Amino acid sequence: DKLRVRDNEKEDWKTGTVTDMRGDKPVVKLDGQSRGFTWTFFEPIGGSADIKPTPPSGGKISVGDKVQVRDNEKEDWKNGTVTDMRGDKPVDMRGDKPVVKLDGQSRGFTWTFSNPS
Repeated sequence: DKLRVRDNEKEDWKTGTVTDMRGDKPVVKLDGQSRGFTWTFFEPIGGSADIKPTPPSGGKISVGDKVQVRDNEKEDWKNGTVTDMRGDKPVDMRGDKPVVKLDGQSRGFTWTFSNPS
């Protein structure tokens, strides 16, 4: 799978290929490099202008999971719980979105970025 990666929000995105998983993070080898590394931020590359981030687990988020969410890269992460799923399959690289109720709130919403906490 092709991803774009970076270690902080001020860096430019770099493109690479997933070569392995290390714990709950993908190992990504940058284009033109011989070795792969894990990265703080990663998103799948596709034909869509609305690229969805891949959860750091590289796996699925399910109802009841604790997650961190935000709508843009300048916002701080907020903690919450997945209460429902948009679509009929769990969150994975297909980009389905969880409905997340923030801690202390009574209603859940979908968010641009979501990561398992």
